[in-house]
Amino acid sequence: MFRWIDNIRIGVKLFSLIFLLITFLVVGSLLGLLGMESVQSNYNTALDLENKIGSALQMTLYIEEQYLHQADYVINQNPDAITNFESAVEKMDVAKEDLRAAMETDVELAWMAQIDGYDEKFNKLFFDSIIPAVATGDPEFISRLDERSVSILNGMLSVTDNIIESLENEITAARQIADEGKQDISTIMIIGSAFAIVVGLF
Repeated sequence: MFRWIDNIRIGVKLFSLIFLLITFLVVGSLLGLLGMESVQSNYNTALDLENKIGSALQMTLYIEEQYLHQADYVINQNPDAITNFESAVEKMDVAKEDLRAAMETDVELAWMAQIDGYDEKFNKLFFDSIIPAVATGDPEFISRLDERSVSILNGMLSVTDNIIESLENEITAARQIADEGKQDISTIMIIGSAFAIVVGLF
């Protein structure tokens, strides 16, 4: 006699479960999409930082290339060494600016300022001191200049190593956040599947 009342109760219950399922699916999907965007963003950040490390490594090569051209001029008095040195300076400047774009913290920017200072001293020493010294042919004076040049070179390389280490730490952090985001998405999917199974059993 009151079966219709039971039917209403069952309908309300069924409607409530379906509503809860749809709500959970919508919320879960939104969280999943946001999580995927965050994961992709952090992976992209890590990739960009890896490219910056490539610029830093290139910069170290150009630093050493400048010194090799300097040695070529000192030892062989090869006039082409000056042109080659200038070419290495230009490539070094490009690598520096590319790397500078990735520097965010005050410490990293201070490191770049140190590299600028070392680079300026290195170039000035070659053009203003070493080239004229080679013309005079004073081996002792040239040797002292070379020692100063090596000291500047080592300073630049040391700071560059600090930058590379800093970027590597940032890469590790970005990848860790991305991996945690992937785990969160997996958890949401598992919970959603379990909830759907439970609803289906009612």
